[in-house]
Amino acid sequence: MQASQPPPHPPPTGDSTRPASTQLPQEADRTPRAITTEHVVPENTTPDRLDRYVAGTLPEYPSKKSAYKAIKRGDIHVNGACVSPELRVQGGQCIQLLASAKPRQRVLQMSVTVVYEDDWLAVIVKPPDIPVSGNHRRTITRALPANLTPSPQPDAMPWPHPVHRLDGPTTGLLVVAKTRSAAANLGQQFETRRVRKTYYAIATGQMTGSGTIDDPLDGRTAETTYSVLKTVRSASHGWVSALTLSPHTGRTHQLRRHLALRNHPIVGDTQYGHAEHLSPGNRLLLCATGVVIDHPNTQTEMAFSIPPPKKFSAWLHHEEGARDDRATTDSSS
Repeated sequence: MQASQPPPHPPPTGDSTRPASTQLPQEADRTPRAITTEHVVPENTTPDRLDRYVAGTLPEYPSKKSAYKAIKRGDIHVNGACVSPELRVQGGQCIQLLASAKPRQRVLQMSVTVVYEDDWLAVIVKPPDIPVSGNHRRTITRALPANLTPSPQPDAMPWPHPVHRLDGPTTGLLVVAKTRSAAANLGQQFETRRVRKTYYAIATGQMTGSGTIDDPLDGRTAETTYSVLKTVRSASHGWVSALTLSPHTGRTHQLRRHLALRNHPIVGDTQYGHAEHLSPGNRLLLCATGVVIDHPNTQTEMAFSIPPPKKFSAWLHHEEGARDDRATTDSSS
């Protein structure tokens, strides 16, 4: 197989060696194509599969499946060469998207609340029950161009890119990068756990005080701190507790799993709770209410916060009132 044309400048250092048994993609078109996007992997990046890394980093490919197909077509190079989707990405390598590589995503005309926006980043409120990204028609990523102003910076991305994820059913603050340098900087902040996040939840059962949950998840350490705000009698759950949560590690569904392991699943959690723990409309009562980051350009600390959705407090008030009404009816019968 012919070697791909080298980039016009020496690529960043990095290990681009591949096992001899790895089958590389075959490009149908041998005509040299222009490199439209280059991304240098940060030095402290944990090695990961190329297709998974691209899906989590480059907005042009919002899902692992789309990245996998592009790599197999030869639309994505590493250090100027065709590679396999299974290649382990390492710090210093240069990922290149070729001219025909950018898939045509359709902008989703859906309004989202923008809490903050400048030339480098934005912070928005993710609605519940809509995934951040992926191979779906309705995603937050697809809606971003309709809600954000294009950045005038020279490394502006054609499509704004969320730098972290929220579970599909979870609502709340979501940080979005508008330039490649901002995406790399913010991604590193999340990777090294320098970002501080706060969530509000309504959990089943009677919880008190504050504390730490450190049950391992998936064989890895996991830590969540919590502080109970209010505990009330509930007509449908016996007791429910409103509390704030702060994850200090980033395990999958960490907050939901930690509370479920302590027999206090979040109301509306159909995955880790039980049928009797549902809320009206089966909505998960979990919201990302606070995030603290360093601005990727000025390095100034920035704190963002929103109140929990009004529907959360309305549901809590309804449950408390319904319980009181039921108690009154029982005592008079």
